[in-house]
Amino acid sequence: MAYPTQIDRHDLLEIHGDEGTCIGTIVPGMIVPIRIAL
Repeated sequence: MAYPTQIDRHDLLEIHGDEGTCIGTIVPGMIVPIRIAL
């Protein structure tokens, strides 16, 4: 399970998972994940 945590801005989420870190941006109606590849 991933635990989304609000950081600095309300429109950004930082999600920590077993596969690394994903940054998600909240847009109207959905969350767009941006994967940070290590």
